[in-house]
Amino acid sequence: MSKKLGKLLLFSAAVGAVAGAVYYLQKKDKEALLNEDTDLDDFSGETSEPRKYVTINTEAAKEKIKDVSDKVKDTVSNYATKAATATDKLMETLSAEADERAKELKSDVEDITDEIDSTAKVTVEEFFDEDKDQNKNQDNSQSKN
Repeated sequence: MSKKLGKLLLFSAAVGAVAGAVYYLQKKDKEALLNEDTDLDDFSGETSEPRKYVTINTEAAKEKIKDVSDKVKDTVSNYATKAATATDKLMETLSAEADERAKELKSDVEDITDEIDSTAKVTVEEFFDEDKDQNKNQDNSQSKN
């Protein structure tokens, strides 16, 4: 088993060394080609004519920037107005719905309160009726004694 492992390690080391050598040689060839193609000291293609410079019209650029800026301001203003209008409509709708829900809840609470009151009255009346019946029974039993 150890012989096979040793052979495997030796083989992988050899493959790694070969791969490294190939990589190095390819990189070296690419650098040589780049150095030959780009000779920065070669001025043979230049002429003795003076360079031509383009003047930039800053006034036209400033005008264009101002026009674009005005358009952006108008667009933003329009969207802000639309957003405010939509917000107002939404608030009105939500307010109306909230009022409607509040009325429904108030009605439901009143119904529940009335039901509780009627149930409580019946229970209290039954309690006192039972109490009166017990008192009468006690009075009757005492009077018999």
